[in-house]
Amino acid sequence: MFITYDSAADAIYVYLSTVDEHDVARTVMVDDARLVKYDASDEPIGLELLFVSEGIDLEGLPRADEVAEVLRRFPRPA
Repeated sequence: MFITYDSAADAIYVYLSTVDEHDVARTVMVDDARLVKYDASDEPIGLELLFVSEGIDLEGLPRADEVAEVLRRFPRPA
């Protein structure tokens, strides 16, 4: 699992696996700030978190505990 941050978009992408982004079969918009990407086997492979400078809500997202731990070690966006 690893994270990238796009300061222009104020977004974090959490890669839940090493699956290529082209393997995304569907995207579920949880709300305006959270999207979950799934592969063809319906396994979550990524999370797109928007407006992260306003805070990050992981409730109800796949692997939320693991993501929270990785985010704790990730430098906070300014």
